[in-house]
Amino acid sequence: MNKTIINLKRRSDRKDHFYKHNTNISSNHDWFTAVDGDELDIHTLNMLGYNINDNWENPFNSKRLRKGELGCALSHISIWEKCMISNKPIIILEDDVIILDTYDENYYTELLKEYNFIYLGHNENEPEKVKEINDLLQIPSYPYNLHGYIITPESARILLNSDIKKNIIPIDDYVCTKLDKLKVVALKIDAVKQASRDELGTDIEDDNFVLSKEENKLTQLGVVHTVTVGTSENKMRKLNKSIKHFRFDKHGPFANLGKDRKWTGTDMSGPGGGMKINLLREYIENLPPNDVILFVDGYDVFMGSDLKGIVERYQGFNSKVLFAAESNCWPDSTIADKFPPAEYNSKYRFLNSGLFIGEVRELKHILKAPIKNNEDDQLYYQKAFLSGEFDIKLDYEAYIFQTHESTMEVKGSQLYNPITRCFNCVYHGNGGEEAKNKFDTLYSEFFDTLKKKEKTSYNDIGGRGALQYS
Repeated sequence: MNKTIINLKRRSDRKDHFYKHNTNISSNHDWFTAVDGDELDIHTLNMLGYNINDNWENPFNSKRLRKGELGCALSHISIWEKCMISNKPIIILEDDVIILDTYDENYYTELLKEYNFIYLGHNENEPEKVKEINDLLQIPSYPYNLHGYIITPESARILLNSDIKKNIIPIDDYVCTKLDKLKVVALKIDAVKQASRDELGTDIEDDNFVLSKEENKLTQLGVVHTVTVGTSENKMRKLNKSIKHFRFDKHGPFANLGKDRKWTGTDMSGPGGGMKINLLREYIENLPPNDVILFVDGYDVFMGSDLKGIVERYQGFNSKVLFAAESNCWPDSTIADKFPPAEYNSKYRFLNSGLFIGEVRELKHILKAPIKNNEDDQLYYQKAFLSGEFDIKLDYEAYIFQTHESTMEVKGSQLYNPITRCFNCVYHGNGGEEAKNKFDTLYSEFFDTLKKKEKTSYNDIGGRGALQYS
């Protein structure tokens, strides 16, 4: 059976410990980069379609949900989704596990003919309610410690069919609430144990609690709107297919502001596109100030990630509005010297208006200045950035937004820039014929790779601080 091991990116010491103490682990295992609870808050969860159960308290100590427990829960839920998609059972191990001599995968394969969820090790909170099966097995009552267990597609489906994503509680407790729906069994003699916390510490049991919705109601971000402008649906074919592939509809509406509109923003062979700004201003006029706009050009853009990956990365910039960056100062090269040096010595120094994400509140301030439909939208945004009046940053590393780059490649099943060494979420093939050819080639290679990959496994977007299945 395949094994997935959960590990926080910042805890490489625990990965080293795992290999040191589990030298006989088979090659059919992968590492899951865990969700870091310390980087999460309520409004980020809301934007991603998740929420916590405000009323939950630990039944044994009355404590509320900790941030570490939140990250842990999201990590396990993601692997359950992987199990459903692969349609194969998975042995899930946390990185502090030590596999014992009693571990026997052949035996567990036999058990899966009757059971769909197996605890390989656990601590029972209600031993008086445990049901004995034989000398080796028991039906647990309220077990803690999901440090080692086997989940099947059947049990993953049961656990994910509830409203857990909208009412997150510690994952141990959640599974316990569903034991009556599962065919669950626990080993009486543990096959795995956890390393001592004196040696590795813990990233879960501290007093860093998640604030409730009520405590965060003034800071919550609202709905994420993915927006484009395209008067020709045929030219939007690649964008539409990528939007559909990554299920953007799960998180918010996809709005084409150019649908059924006559384009009066020039033929775009030179400066133009002011109409995009005027349509966007009209669209956001009555939106709540805490809603978020993800704007992408319609004809030369495709998505390389779902909206969840994009939003997670956007939150890390701590900026109200984030624009893509490119290597050319277009359409007015005379203002190039006014742009600050790019961070990380990046070649992408200048604002590109074809890709950006930001809060409606700040976008309304930026879009107050008038513009004619045939004036240039990129120059408009560049002047807003250079004014210093607005909370705008540029994505110098192409961490989310990648503009035309001839060296771009598909690595694994992700878009990769070998110059910045970042995996990207959205690709914009801005520029002339060379850029369009690169755009078409990269699109074909990327989605051909995804089709092949999805026959056997599931990948979410990777890169700095993101979720990733190996």
